[in-house]
Amino acid sequence: MHKATQGQSFGELRRQLQAGKLGLRQCNAAISSLGQRQQWQAALQLLQDLEFASIQRSAVSFGSGISACGRAKQWQRALVLLDDMLQVLVAPGVIEFCSAITTCASTGAWKKGMELVALMRGQGVLMDVVAYNAAISSCEGNWEHAVAFLQEMQDAALEPSLVSYSSAISCCEKGADAAAAVLLLEALRQAGHEPNAIACSAAVSACEKGQRWTSALGMLRHLGGMVNGVSFCF
Repeated sequence: MHKATQGQSFGELRRQLQAGKLGLRQCNAAISSLGQRQQWQAALQLLQDLEFASIQRSAVSFGSGISACGRAKQWQRALVLLDDMLQVLVAPGVIEFCSAITTCASTGAWKKGMELVALMRGQGVLMDVVAYNAAISSCEGNWEHAVAFLQEMQDAALEPSLVSYSSAISCCEKGADAAAAVLLLEALRQAGHEPNAIACSAAVSACEKGQRWTSALGMLRHLGGMVNGVSFCF
């Protein structure tokens, strides 16, 4: 937390804000600190207090609030804050969108996450690798969308990361598409990445769900020592 707000209780922070003794930067730091400590309700209260104090909230203010919601798995609140940004003409950037999309994906609200991807594009926000990774994670079991995002990254001259491939393979596992999982695992290796436990486990699980035992065993033999620590059961 900002040095001017260290050691102060939430009540003290609110009183100082109401008395005009705290500025925007100090409040943003306090909102961020509260979010990091899982005190999302207090973080949102302070964000609202800024409005009551007639202090114009910035993208950092809202971003810190959205991040606080993300840590607490409060995806509905995150969406409300994103909408509030648009209402007060504070344009959300890639950081704010990614935080909200990731929150939706991590709480099972993947359809909302996909809607946010469309909204982000509609707002003209350029997607980077982190944004695409968030988009892929929001695909849930819709592996076709995940593969499409990977292709878009390459078309945009962005190199998919290990996280990009692993998230897409996890989508294939959830969608029980063994063929796509195996192809993506091979694409991961051809891109110069070493498969991690997440990618390997998801690929093997996809083969198990698709009852492609030969493919799973062949994959394990091919990967050799790279699958140490992968747990699976046939």
